[in-house]
Amino acid sequence: MPQIDAELREHIVDTEIAITEGTRVWSEKWVERIERKAFLLSDAELNIYTVDRSYCELDEGTSLKYFSDDFRNQRRIAYTSEGASPWILRTPIIPRPNMIRALSLGGKISSAATNRANGIRPAFCLPKELLIYEDTLDGETVYVISS
Repeated sequence: MPQIDAELREHIVDTEIAITEGTRVWSEKWVERIERKAFLLSDAELNIYTVDRSYCELDEGTSLKYFSDDFRNQRRIAYTSEGASPWILRTPIIPRPNMIRALSLGGKISSAATNRANGIRPAFCLPKELLIYEDTLDGETVYVISS
């Protein structure tokens, strides 16, 4: 995570996430819990539920408040210096080998092949005691950690 300021990296905590366990993904439905400092989000955490969910995916986490009221998908859009960019989630599409859930340029649910280059939007958690406030820097909204 070299793009993240060293002081911020020191605050990132280990987080338990639910993943579809790799060796069983195509033979049976199985969720495993692992700990990571940085991770990809799941469709459940983004509050995205699709018609085929009942037989395709498992619950990999619970809806995050940040995305639960994002009805226009604005918070689900990832931006690079070139503009909006599609990005992948950690949720596999069962029973389709090499396919995972992804988000389109407009923040809508889609799919992506795992053997192609795709954008990522890593997530991480900070301790709840850490104070973060919204500020404006050069006309842009930024989030600042209070030291």
